[in-house]
Amino acid sequence: MEVILHPDEIKDVISQTSTIVRFGVDYVVSDWRSTTRSIMAQTTSWKVKFKECKRFILVRSKKAGNVLVRGELFYKSDIGTAFNVCQRQKTISMIDAKFLPKIVAVNKNKLRDVKKLLTNHFGVNWENLPVLKIYKDLFASQEALQCTLNPEAEDYSQEPLDEVDDLRV
Repeated sequence: MEVILHPDEIKDVISQTSTIVRFGVDYVVSDWRSTTRSIMAQTTSWKVKFKECKRFILVRSKKAGNVLVRGELFYKSDIGTAFNVCQRQKTISMIDAKFLPKIVAVNKNKLRDVKKLLTNHFGVNWENLPVLKIYKDLFASQEALQCTLNPEAEDYSQEPLDEVDDLRV
């Protein structure tokens, strides 16, 4: 049975039957969620019931930079009125989405499990193997990411509780 240790081996197998698109190299992802929260109104404050609408029609506004939305409750009706979905004194043209960083934070428990598997399978000195350099780099980048996200965060989950007379949940 063949063991695949390096992601390049997986990429070779996948590239035989499909096209590989690399995140951060071939395309970038923008942070639309946080950008639209500051510009667009919440769907709960729209003039139509968002969940009940079967279709939405986008209409260009006569005022430059705005888009109007018309929600229809039925597929074959055109009776709704269009309204602006932006917050007051904001326009769609104000949206300027920032790019998301290329690195993603991995759960600490998953990192611990991967480290334990590598130690069990390859021994204590697995970090010295050149084939496993990608895992060593992963752990280093995650430690750097954790330091930038929470510089003062401490993990209290493994510490025993001091003498607690009454503990209620």
